[in-house]
Amino acid sequence: MWLTTSLAALALPAIASAQTQSLSVVWEASDSPDVIGYYVYAGTASGDDNILSRVVVPPGHTAYVFEASPGVKYYFAVSAFNASGESSRIEVVAGIPTFTQPANQTGMVGRAVAGVYA
Repeated sequence: MWLTTSLAALALPAIASAQTQSLSVVWEASDSPDVIGYYVYAGTASGDDNILSRVVVPPGHTAYVFEASPGVKYYFAVSAFNASGESSRIEVVAGIPTFTQPANQTGMVGRAVAGVYA
């Protein structure tokens, strides 16, 4: 209806930890003059807003910062709304990857060290 533009989720990788990280959901503003805001949804399955349900973002703002746990796949959706109702949702999938520090490697000069790839 009014939100037919791009939607992205931006994250930075994290070394394996249980700490939450900020993940930004960013979209292009609707060009419709009657938009009075945006709804942001988040869940752990497509179409499921079991984490965020209709968080209101005022017009003129095109980002929402979400505290995400590394290693969890999140599904974010954004829709525009006006006095008549809500546009269809645009959904993206994002998450913060986790990386495990490889073990120390030792070897002899002139001989290859075993790869660290699993």
